[in-house]
Amino acid sequence: MNKIVYIGIAAVTAALMSTPATAGELSTTPSPQEATPTSDVLTPGQEAQVQEAVSADDASGPVIADYNGRKINLAEGWQGAAVCGEDPVTGQAKCWDSVEESNRDLPKTENAPAALLHKSTPLAAAATAADPADEDDDYTDDVTTGDGSNSTTAKPDEKDPVGPGTGVVSSLYTACPPMNVCLWENADFKGRMLKFPTQPTSKTRHLDKWGFRDKTSSAYVNRPQRGVEGYDIRTGMPDPHLFLGAGYIYKNFKNYDYPWLAGGGNWNDKLDAIKY
Repeated sequence: MNKIVYIGIAAVTAALMSTPATAGELSTTPSPQEATPTSDVLTPGQEAQVQEAVSADDASGPVIADYNGRKINLAEGWQGAAVCGEDPVTGQAKCWDSVEESNRDLPKTENAPAALLHKSTPLAAAATAADPADEDDDYTDDVTTGDGSNSTTAKPDEKDPVGPGTGVVSSLYTACPPMNVCLWENADFKGRMLKFPTQPTSKTRHLDKWGFRDKTSSAYVNRPQRGVEGYDIRTGMPDPHLFLGAGYIYKNFKNYDYPWLAGGGNWNDKLDAIKY
């Protein structure tokens, strides 16, 4: 009797190991690590470039979003929306009542896996190809300044232990679609979410136009390369800057040091503009 049981177990094990579909189902995708960004203060030349880019974005006019069949000015409020951002198909501003509703707007194809569907959009297509040489100077993978003197990188922290009450990273970051940059108004990826799909060329966004200035408390750069530059724009004072590395989650901006030359403290609710 025991021999029959052992033979049965062996047969089932062999079948599982020899079936590609089963093996694929058993594998898991590793969760993104949290990174602790370092920050610095921009030089006068860098500051002038950022101010120019933000001014150019402001000159394009207010951000008017489609929301439940009407137009709203995001700088004046989201009027109850839970998610706002650039529509992955049209590139126009749009708001939704929930993450689920916003994800239903992702373009679908019959042959693409669900997690990668919107890579086929016109806006994202040019940015999905690898660029190992990083020839586009508008983007940076791991260095934030041109001369290297104030370079800063995001260094991954160790993963949180898994289990109840252990401080495990909230899975709410999965609300951010692939190839998007997402900002949340609360720590641990909670509250309203602002998202931007990857673009063929870099863009600087003044968050005030999106109703999100000084509101970011957590973030996820959900793409394999091309990190995000963040700025705190201040009148008559040096502008602090931080870099969010590609592929990392940032669950609580209160844990990220604000440059001591700019007064110290933390980065919570201080982002005024991003370059992505």
